[in-house]
Amino acid sequence: MNPLFAAVYDPIMQRTLERTFRSWRSELLAHADGDVLEVGAGTGANLPYYTQARRLVLCEPEAAMRRRLEALASKDSRAEVVSAPAGALPFSPASFDVVVTTLLPSAGLVRG
Repeated sequence: MNPLFAAVYDPIMQRTLERTFRSWRSELLAHADGDVLEVGAGTGANLPYYTQARRLVLCEPEAAMRRRLEALASKDSRAEVVSAPAGALPFSPASFDVVVTTLLPSAGLVRG
């Protein structure tokens, strides 16, 4: 992925976030409790909405997006950032209470 994409992603998505995604994310993620895994966490736009999570593992394989995610996640003691694509997650089955994906391109998923 082009590093420029990570730099402009949040500003470009801001208007859409305010008009639509904010209420969707708030409603959806308010119910994510316990140990939560987010696959394709991007720059961390969902992070403020995890109000009930005990532990957050945020997977992001793209280096430029992950750097931004790490900066935001470093302010949340529950959060851990992992470099892993959706098709190669380094976790045992049933390791999490909730798994979240938002705006994850289907090209990055493994179907079996």
